[in-house]
Amino acid sequence: MTFNLLSKTWTNLDSFELRLLLDKCIGGPGQYDGLPNNANKLYLPLAGSSCRIGLTFRDKKIIAIEPGPAFDATEWERVSEEIEKSILAGSPKVGREYSFSSFRVLGSWRGDRSGVQILPSPDDAPRAHVEIAEHPFILEFSIKVSDFWPITNHRRMREHCNLTLLLNVLLAGRTSLPPRRSEHFWASVSWDSNHPEIKWVQQFFFAKSDTPGKAGGLMSGTASKAVGPCECHCSISSAKTVLGRLPAPVREYRRALAPAQTRLSRRRSREPRSAHR
Repeated sequence: MTFNLLSKTWTNLDSFELRLLLDKCIGGPGQYDGLPNNANKLYLPLAGSSCRIGLTFRDKKIIAIEPGPAFDATEWERVSEEIEKSILAGSPKVGREYSFSSFRVLGSWRGDRSGVQILPSPDDAPRAHVEIAEHPFILEFSIKVSDFWPITNHRRMREHCNLTLLLNVLLAGRTSLPPRRSEHFWASVSWDSNHPEIKWVQQFFFAKSDTPGKAGGLMSGTASKAVGPCECHCSISSAKTVLGRLPAPVREYRRALAPAQTRLSRRRSREPRSAHR
């Protein structure tokens, strides 16, 4: 009978975060053995005699960790302590990132129960000179900080992605994320004497937040003061999952995030869509 090293007290343990920590403590890159019949098991750091632990997956979730031929009980005690400290424990802080809206974001909004804030970008941030564009705004949200930076960074990006997808479902217009991987493409950068200047350019956005020297990331302490209506408008199942986890009900978003600003946006504005449609 195999022994499962996963503690029963480790409830709600995120498998991706656990994989990040195990890569640090046990090593990688990991190796499969006996494909395709044993495709749900990954051996760390490698298969065979050098295997320290084996991870068993079910639907992308780690359901068992078994000792391998090179298993070290003392080392696993240290790993268990690291799991308790770096994944299950942590203090709440405010994450902030840029998202884009098809409407200009000129006001601000704060969910008293959800802790989510929508803020306009600073005055010195890049702005589109046309209305039909991706207009940047700042999204603030609460996350639990780990003392292992890759886990904190993963939580920040995950929450930012999920909340942006949620807003895209609930609000009028389109809400989107900056690309995680920058792409290059041909574009017209100027037009002179009826001849466009065509260049190979990179898709990229960067702007400082209202915290000096930062462009997204984490803020210690409380979030910025942002109350009143906002003048703006990762899959749908992910958005519904976030919606179910947030204390704020859907109507809290609907009530605060509907107004149109310009004549163009008034023509395009419509009632926010329901996440449960």
